[in-house]
Amino acid sequence: MKRGLSTILAILTAAAPALAADNGGRPGAFLDYAASARSLGMGQAFTAVADDPSAIYWNPSGISTMGQKSVAAQYSTLLEDSSYGFIGYTNPLENGGFGVGFVNLQSGQITRRDDLGHKTGSYDAVSNAALLSGSFAPSSTFSLGSTFKLVREAVDGKSGSGFGLDASALMRATEQLRFGLMLRNVAAPSVKLDSTADKYPRSVSVGAGYKPVQPLTLSIDLEKPQGDSLRPRLGAEYLINNTLALRAGVNDAEFAAGLGIGFGGWNFDYAMGLSRASSEIRDLGSFQRFGLRFNFGAAPEHVASAPISRPVFVAPARHAAPAPAAAAAPAATHAPRGMKTPEQLALYSLGRKMDTWDGVPTPEIQKQVNTVSKNLKHGKYQRSEDLYAAEGYVSYFTGEYSRSVRSLEQAKAAAPNDKAMASRLEKAKAAETKAALRSRPDRSAGATTAEMKAIRDRYDNGDWTGTILLAQHALEASPQNTEAAGYLRRSIDHLKQPYMKQAKDDVDADRFVESFVIFQKILDYDPDDAEAKAYSERVVRVIEKKSDLDASMRGVNKSDPEINEGVSLYEKGLRLFAHGNTAGAKEAWDAALPHLKGKPALYDSVRTAIVDLGSAR
Repeated sequence: MKRGLSTILAILTAAAPALAADNGGRPGAFLDYAASARSLGMGQAFTAVADDPSAIYWNPSGISTMGQKSVAAQYSTLLEDSSYGFIGYTNPLENGGFGVGFVNLQSGQITRRDDLGHKTGSYDAVSNAALLSGSFAPSSTFSLGSTFKLVREAVDGKSGSGFGLDASALMRATEQLRFGLMLRNVAAPSVKLDSTADKYPRSVSVGAGYKPVQPLTLSIDLEKPQGDSLRPRLGAEYLINNTLALRAGVNDAEFAAGLGIGFGGWNFDYAMGLSRASSEIRDLGSFQRFGLRFNFGAAPEHVASAPISRPVFVAPARHAAPAPAAAAAPAATHAPRGMKTPEQLALYSLGRKMDTWDGVPTPEIQKQVNTVSKNLKHGKYQRSEDLYAAEGYVSYFTGEYSRSVRSLEQAKAAAPNDKAMASRLEKAKAAETKAALRSRPDRSAGATTAEMKAIRDRYDNGDWTGTILLAQHALEASPQNTEAAGYLRRSIDHLKQPYMKQAKDDVDADRFVESFVIFQKILDYDPDDAEAKAYSERVVRVIEKKSDLDASMRGVNKSDPEINEGVSLYEKGLRLFAHGNTAGAKEAWDAALPHLKGKPALYDSVRTAIVDLGSAR
């Protein structure tokens, strides 16, 4: 009977990825069906990714990192009228999460024969398992998990059941890098159908997941099953506009590819692959799998804003911190009645989103953040309150709360009567406080020797961003650590240099909006940088006056050499003013005015701007 069940399961699993070539016939092989179409499309390299309901199988520690509750279902018709079904549900919580799942593999009717080969009837074979997973996250970067399983197998009227347990861990080394560990069948189920029990083999899987850029995930797994050779796996997933996912993977048994389509909270997944034919079953080396997922509910507080990303505004210089990726569109501070452009409406809309956002990232919010970020990049916001509001809203949705608070304080100062802005500022401050409490180390001792060695190594390798993060962590645990403070200060200085040069070059090239964004980035690393603060304030004033000049130039003959000379001198003065050279700016402006007397409206506009900027010195 034991051999008969193995053969039956081998036949059933032949239509599944890698199972015919790799796992067919071994006890518990049917549980591999809990792998989702998404993970199969990535070559089963999912131990460190594990962020959908298939984490119940791949790595239950991943449940605590999920952004929302999720339910997934799959159903496949296999060979000989056999079928497979899986349903799973995961619910992340603030410090962990739980999940439940059910796997069922059932054959069609199998002909029973006697020893002489005569038909004597028929029977079927069934294997199923109920899965209960739990995850505990002692910190924001580390989680543990386990899956308890109750398995049952039945063949030709005989049945048996057993209990088992898996254990796992997941660690986020950086925002881009995660490591996973899965110990399958730590407590191995033992199922007895006749006189001999089948004991499920143990296995160990380790994996890494890396996001070199926001839309791309790369993953690698190594699995060592008990009594078998090492199995390597590689996978990749690329997101396009948060609605289409392209996937590919390879392992020792198959090549795989897949895609996912998302709309609202729904996700449709498809995977296909070519695998080696098993020694027992030939010409069955391909598979297709379909799956459906639905995400819903509010995100737990610790992951609420993580998936929103900010677009890159400037190419970072060597050793500079990678600029965060694109975020949702910021809302303007003014009522819609006063709006005349789509850019103002986008800003207003994002501000309203900030008022009501429950922490759940959606494609709609991501699109809005992308829109406002693009407008900001291309200089569509000219007034100081709009500039600061856009920067503040984008930073809030990307989880950069300190930056959001600083920008919204400036926006409120520019529009002191704006009650909505005051409310958004308080919301950003509350988020900043919560984030600080969550990131506080769970220890009172000072930085360990290993931490300081890591800080020194990062610094010696020119990794200023990594040094800053490690040094900040060490100082949170031990504020008196002067060595960590020194490395922090020097790394910030190194990091600021290329940014400061880029921002000043942008001022010289009349790219004032671009320079404003970079000065804000510098202040992220060093809020007390007086030079960046002063530059930022002057550049905002210049952007406003440049906008006024553009409006005054409408209808003016731009080919008039006299007008061109006056405007050129005025713009030279703006650049000098932005650099803090007020004497040089005044000299250029005094020289500009005589050239503009033939155009009274333009002359008055420039003269008013000069007086205004002069009083701001």
